Amino acid sequence: MGFKHVRCVMTQSQSRVFLVSLAIAFVVVACTSNALTTERAQKAVASVCSTRLKPGWTVTVVGVQADPQGNASRADLTFADSSGSVYEGHASFVHYTDGRWVLTKVQITYHDIGSGGAPTSIFEGNVDVK
Repeated sequence: MGFKHVRCVMTQSQSRVFLVSLAIAFVVVACTSNALTTERAQKAVASVCSTRLKPGWTVTVVGVQADPQGNASRADLTFADSSGSVYEGHASFVHYTDGRWVLTKVQITYHDIGSGGAPTSIFEGNVDVK
């Protein structure tokens, strides 16, 4: 049993459409390959908070919200202390034109979730996200 050879012939118009589609796919992959994921945000936030929180405290990134127009993202955080109390907070990230994501701020609200309160900064600076 042999293989049939099939010759594929595209018109110039079809060839252009194919190349444009391929270029768009490449741009989409290139733009999303450096996305700020929940996992990457978690690593950055955990590294900053490990030296700033009391022993027994944990911080978890709940999710990341992108703001493409502002070249930034915000991560919602949950903090838990050793007694089981839970607090909310957020982290701010900036996306630079060279592709880097940088953690610029981590804040916590020291009230039980749902009761409101003013956020307190735990960290302000610049930490590269790996």
